[in-house]
Amino acid sequence: DVSQSLIAKIEAGKIIPSYDNAKKILDTIEKLEEQTHITAEQVMNKKIFAISEKDSVKKAIQLMEKNSVSQLPVLNKNQSIGVISEKIILTKLGEKTSTVDLNKIKIEEIMGEALPVLQESTPLKALQEMLKHNEAVLISNKGKIQGIISKSDLLQLILTPSSRRG
Repeated sequence: DVSQSLIAKIEAGKIIPSYDNAKKILDTIEKLEEQTHITAEQVMNKKIFAISEKDSVKKAIQLMEKNSVSQLPVLNKNQSIGVISEKIILTKLGEKTSTVDLNKIKIEEIMGEALPVLQESTPLKALQEMLKHNEAVLISNKGKIQGIISKSDLLQLILTPSSRRG
């Protein structure tokens, strides 16, 4: 009971849904999960854009911009050690009183806590709970990161539910 344009605006980060619309969206996701037993493996995005803690903030910004993502997991030997996001960059660099050279600031200097890592078999309901407190979650199989799920991916599931069911 929400329009596709509303979903698109939410995905693009242009608006924050009202309580009623957010509830409708989450109720729909819950119904989908009950009907189809959707797991993280079916929802995850296998294309992960990540960065190293030794890379520059400028490189992170360029990677986020190029791939239209708002956050990047920080990985070291395929292990999640942090996250860098537009919000973190703006918050940390907004505190600076002078001009900064983004090539000289390393990710490790400003990165946030690591994204949670869940198993591929994690049910949709558990994903929803994790995404209430995190911008994204990483999905692994036998300790190796296989994908990422963001809030946008769950919204996309509502728009095209049949395309995600294995």
